[in-house]
This record gives sequence, structure tokens and C-alpha cells, in this order.
Amino acid sequence: MALPKDPSKWAKPPKNPTKTARYRGRMITGFIMESDIYKGLGNAIIVDGVVRSPIKTLMDETDYGQLPDLDKLKKEVKSHINGWHKEVKKAKAKKAEKEAMRKAKLEAKMKIIAQKRKEKERKKLEAKLKKESDAKRKKDFEDAKARLRKIIKEEKKEHEAKKARERLRKKIAESKKEKNKSYEQMTREERRAALKANDDEAWKALEKELKGESDPQTPPAIENSAIPIIKVSASGSFDEDYSFGEFNNIVTTTITLSFYNVGTQVNGYGGVTFKTNSVASLNGSSSQSRCGGTFSGGPNGRIKLSGECAGMVLQLRSGSNISFDKISLSVSSPAAFSHWTK
Repeated sequence: MALPKDPSKWAKPPKNPTKTARYRGRMITGFIMESDIYKGLGNAIIVDGVVRSPIKTLMDETDYGQLPDLDKLKKEVKSHINGWHKEVKKAKAKKAEKEAMRKAKLEAKMKIIAQKRKEKERKKLEAKLKKESDAKRKKDFEDAKARLRKIIKEEKKEHEAKKARERLRKKIAESKKEKNKSYEQMTREERRAALKANDDEAWKALEKELKGESDPQTPPAIENSAIPIIKVSASGSFDEDYSFGEFNNIVTTTITLSFYNVGTQVNGYGGVTFKTNSVASLNGSSSQSRCGGTFSGGPNGRIKLSGECAGMVLQLRSGSNISFDKISLSVSSPAAFSHWTK
């Protein structure tokens, strides 16, 4: 009744104004017939048929605005509408409650799903990082071995070059020695030839010999028989940084040499053991290598390595330390060399 009779003037116009206008009028008629005011009229006509029928009936021609007790009708209309509003409000509240419960369940479910997804991603990331870390550790150890092999190769190359230089120096020295041989070092024939050639040094040496002034040429002897045989070791270490991202990884390599103080000067005591041990701080993984060799003996003896370290030569200094690459190996018992004749 509050709506204009022309549906096109409504706030939300319907698609079919003609049918809607007829429906509006019939709803008003149907409501009146359903009320207790016009029982007689209500019993005479079926309301649903009136509202839905496409054919115009007698009710469509009746002016209900002229009927009595219109105030009572309005009150009843208002009462019915208030009742509908209450029911709608209850229905909305119930629907809102159900929707809130549904949302709460959905949020809880989504939270569990998100947690599971996060845990799955975390495990996947951990596995990936572990795989990358393991691969890098393996590569680091391979690189460390490669560097050690390179050092050994370079030491061997340097040793060969040093030997070649020593051979050349020896050859030159021998050549000079032959030319500048002293009178005492000459054979009888060489002395005779030098005297015949009027060599001043030869004539002076002959004069000293005749006067009994010549120096004795007996070399000093080294006596090692009284020296106690002691096994010593020399060791040292160095660090290399193989950190990756948030993972700190310091690889510490320890080098140990074991040998006897007398070396090859006493039969059966010339052996040398060369060991390396690399340990990673990240997970304690380790890698070892081992070589053999010989030691010439004494506080300034030379160590010649063999096997994988073949060609590498190390020099003992005053029985206390050995230089190796960029580090110095300290001897555990320098006193073991204190008995040597200097």
C-alpha cells in the first residue's frame, strides 16, 4: 500500500511494470481477505487464485478504500509487518551466527593448512640447504686436497730446480777446483807439472813442506755412537675459511712429521712419516693423507718425502723447526739433537 501504483516510480523499478502493478493490487486484496475483518468476502474467493490469476476478476474492480474499519485494517497490517520484521531479525541473527561459526571453522582449517604448508616449505628449504652444504663441503675438501697436491708438485718442481742448480754449481766448483787445486790436493804428476810451470803457489807449498810447516789435511770425524736414539715429531697447523651464506665453516689442517734424531746415520732409523688431518668446524667432517720418506739425521738434516709427496724436500733447522709452505713446524724435543758434534 505504501508503494506507488505505478511501479516505474519505485526506488528499484521491476522488469515488467504491468504485471507488477497487477500483482501489487492483488496482494492488497489478498491481505484483506486473509484478515478477520472481511470473513464473508474472504470465504467467497480463494486468495492465491486471485493473486496469481492472469484474468481480471470481480475483486480487481472493487474499491476497497471505501470499505469500513480501515483503521483496524491498518493496525493489523502494522502488527503483521512488525511480526515479519522480528522474524526477519531473528532469521538474520541466526544466519549471522551460522556464518560466524562457518568462518571460524574455515579460519581454523586455513590456519592448520598454512602451518602445514609452512612446515613443508621449511623442511624443503632445510633439505636444500643441507644438500648444498654437503656438496660445498665435499668440494671444499677436494679443493683442499688439490691445493695440497699443487703445493707438493710445486715443492717437487722447486726441489728439482734446486737440484739442477746444485749440480750446476757443483760442476762449476769442480771445474774451478781442477783449475785452482792446491799443492796438497795435487797428485805427484800434477805437482811436478805445476813446479815445471813455475807455479808460485806450488813452489811456496813445496818450500813449506820441506821446512815442515804444511798444515795437516785430516778432516774432523763425527762420532754418533754415543748419541741416544730418540723419536721426535714436528707439527703445525693452518686455517682456511670455507664459510657459505649463514653457515660458518673453518677447515683446520694439522701437519705432523715423525722421525728419529739419528736418521740414516744409524741403520734402520732413517724412516719418516708425514701426515695431514683436515677438520671442518661446521660438522666435524675430516680428511686425512699420509706419505713416507727418509731423514738424513742431525740437527740440520734433510727430509726427503716419497709416495704421493715424492720430490718434496724439507730442511730441519738447528733441531727446532721445519719450514713448510707458509707455516713453520715445531719440533717436539729439540734436546734430542743436543749431543751432536758441531
